[in-house]
Amino acid sequence: MCDELLKEVKKNDTILELHKARFNREAQGVFDDKLHILVYDIIYCAHAYDFYEHATISTTSTKERIRRATLREQYEEARSRYHAVVEARDNIAVQAGQTVDLTEKKLKHKTYGIGTVKSHANRTLAIEFGAGTVGTKKFQYPNAIKAGFLSAVDDEVAADIQREISKVDLENAEKELSAAKDEYENIKMAMGIKG
Repeated sequence: MCDELLKEVKKNDTILELHKARFNREAQGVFDDKLHILVYDIIYCAHAYDFYEHATISTTSTKERIRRATLREQYEEARSRYHAVVEARDNIAVQAGQTVDLTEKKLKHKTYGIGTVKSHANRTLAIEFGAGTVGTKKFQYPNAIKAGFLSAVDDEVAADIQREISKVDLENAEKELSAAKDEYENIKMAMGIKG
């Protein structure tokens, strides 16, 4: 109703001139309300002087308006996060490929040097370093690579690992997306928004 009334008010020069004069006199023109105060005044006066013949107009308490404004803000934030996560997930999905088996591939540790992957199972790498001098060490995969402890010696292996990291990032993005969607839906429900 407010938007329709605002549209009609903008067409009436007499009302606009009266409002401008009142606004300048009472508010000293300090802020531009884009006619929303005028529209509110018209609606209020129509109700106060009983211009609505058998219509009931519900009023909203300040507390309820604040609650709705807070929910609207939370809704917009949740919606924004949700869409950002969807976009991130989609970008990661493009990069993700098949599972990489690093067995017998060479990786470099920042302290132990170059080693050979002896097993790669359940996101754990067992790497043998220094021809037996350092021994076999276990690392969480791909976390040890993401943290910078391990790196690929071969460019092709590095590309494979990056695809694997993208898959893990995609899984994490899916979890975050689910949480963001739940929050978004809960706020929509609290606000009474359908669809």
